[in-house]
Amino acid sequence: MVTFSPGDDGNVAQPSSLLVLWQPSSGRLTPHGALGEGGRRLPGWKPGQESSMRVALVKLYDDYCHGPRCLQADLIAQGHEVYLVNLKPFHMGRRGFGAFNPELLREIKDTDAWVEIQYDGEVFLPEHLAIAPRETEVFLNLLGEIKPELVCFSVTSDDAAVTAHYTQLVKEHFPGVLTVWGGVEVSHEAPKYARFPDRLIRGEGEVPLRAIAADPARLDVPGMCHIDSAGHLVENPVAPLIQDCDSLQWPAYGVNEFLITDEKLHRITVETHREYLAARYIHMTGRGCPFKCSFCHHWKTHEMYAGDKYLRRRSPKLVVDQLEWAHTVLGVQSVMFWDDVFLMNRKWIEEFAHEFQSRLRFPIGGLSFPTMTTEPMIDALVDCPFVCIGFGIQSGSEFVVQGLYNRGYFNDKIKRIAWYAHSRGIEVTYDFLVHNPYESEDDVRDLIDLALQLEDLTRNAGKHAGGVVIAPTPLSDFCPLYAEHDHGTLGKNPVTQFDKDDVEAVGLVKFDFLGLRTLTILAEAVRFVKEVEDVEVDLDRLPLDDKPTYDRIFKTANTTAVFQFESRGMKDTL
Repeated sequence: MVTFSPGDDGNVAQPSSLLVLWQPSSGRLTPHGALGEGGRRLPGWKPGQESSMRVALVKLYDDYCHGPRCLQADLIAQGHEVYLVNLKPFHMGRRGFGAFNPELLREIKDTDAWVEIQYDGEVFLPEHLAIAPRETEVFLNLLGEIKPELVCFSVTSDDAAVTAHYTQLVKEHFPGVLTVWGGVEVSHEAPKYARFPDRLIRGEGEVPLRAIAADPARLDVPGMCHIDSAGHLVENPVAPLIQDCDSLQWPAYGVNEFLITDEKLHRITVETHREYLAARYIHMTGRGCPFKCSFCHHWKTHEMYAGDKYLRRRSPKLVVDQLEWAHTVLGVQSVMFWDDVFLMNRKWIEEFAHEFQSRLRFPIGGLSFPTMTTEPMIDALVDCPFVCIGFGIQSGSEFVVQGLYNRGYFNDKIKRIAWYAHSRGIEVTYDFLVHNPYESEDDVRDLIDLALQLEDLTRNAGKHAGGVVIAPTPLSDFCPLYAEHDHGTLGKNPVTQFDKDDVEAVGLVKFDFLGLRTLTILAEAVRFVKEVEDVEVDLDRLPLDDKPTYDRIFKTANTTAVFQFESRGMKDTL
């Protein structure tokens, strides 16, 4: 085996003589606590055991890489020598506020990538920074030192093209090395991607990857795809899902881990990069999702494993064991669980809360769905402390939620459980899907109305009847617009979603034509009074405190044409 001598900052300098992965004398693996001190010993490994396969797990643009970390730990447990290589870190660029940047709005509209817009309107876009030629050289040199027999790439839709390029580079520079692809994207698009690697894995990776590592020549591996000698795609049936989640290894952190960025090679260990690893710690208490939403991979993955129990979970005690290790070894100070639905199954939640509070105390949070979350669950978790809950709502429209997204429509339940969480001091966030081309203006209105109710806001914003906004280019370059739906304009009358102050702040010109029209009406009224009553009215001399006038108008709600008092609601109040 090989090693690399890190400098003071953990950067790898020159190759040395030995990289210690196994320590037979101590009977443990280092430096990963879950694989040695601070955690449980990996089943299947015996002191003095020789590794049977040298494997490199590679991920581009995502050094969180929860999946590869789980697979690394699993392969180590099988006795293999496994390296994790991250080529460029995950990076979300803060791009400013789209409302003030027309070019950013156009970029958001044109991008195929995931876009995150925070509650205050700030936009974040994933940025795949170009891999420098020097970084490619470092990557190939590292593989040359590791000398892997198996190179596995974890692939997502946004990095598939770049991963294909680096897969080809591996084949060219290291003939005879077996290349493997896996991930959600390739699991459901095998015909599209199978030509790039030697092997492609569909579905859960542990079982098929163990089989490939044990016998790379084997072609009947469950869940594996390959192109045969005749050029045909061969897709083997997937292996059954692993039902006992307690048997799964904890993800590896700082075990033979490398990061290539800034034209440098960094060896990542717990000793040298503890904060870095803690910031990238991901925790999931189980696998699967109870829903089959049309916009998510789970609906197709459910079908792939038809007949298997799809939603599985670890026991509460083992979940807290891992959290205790992460807190003690990595220094993790808070955890947002990455389960698609964390708050479900009251008995499990209550057992977890009791176990957690008896051993740990730091902020935690998780995702949920309103129909699966109950007040007793929130009560059980609140003292952990449970500080944040995220609800995936996606839309306020029954048609969109049920007809398009294949989700339950429970707006009343959403409001009730969200308000209860608020009352217990828990921050509540909501996920909405926007810019759906199948949504109508009424669907968007339903979403906005629901969002306002969830935030406990009163819908008191109105349209300025005579306000006109002028811009040098289309208004959508400067502010979000709403197509007012009334009988006169049939939804074609654009209204700014910014108020008068924000409209002015972004540099738009405002005109108040209501004032001009009001002056015209007043002049006409003076003329009519003169013609009918033969009375000269001097507007400048009218008293502003004439009680009989106010009594006659306001006590009787005779306020038609009285500005701000002529609406049905105002008349009912008067």
